[in-house]
Amino acid sequence: MKSRAPGVLNNDSKTQKRSLFYLMNFFTEHPESVGETYFEHFFVAIRFSCKLFLSSIAALIHAFIPALFKKTASTQIKKMYRQMTSRK
Repeated sequence: MKSRAPGVLNNDSKTQKRSLFYLMNFFTEHPESVGETYFEHFFVAIRFSCKLFLSSIAALIHAFIPALFKKTASTQIKKMYRQMTSRK
């Protein structure tokens, strides 16, 4: 195996670096587009997910017992829409 001068990448190293760049970009492009880091975006998305999950449970209960949770899901969705559209 030939040795290379320091700083000179072989094709495998270039390919690995390119692959790593694309992988990192896959996880960071969207968060950066809304002005967040990956982890900031992660926690915001988790919070929205939990709210949607709880709203869906309220809607499911409402389907069986219409007197309960009459406006819970729709009110929460409207709030979430306002929060999301007020973000970058």
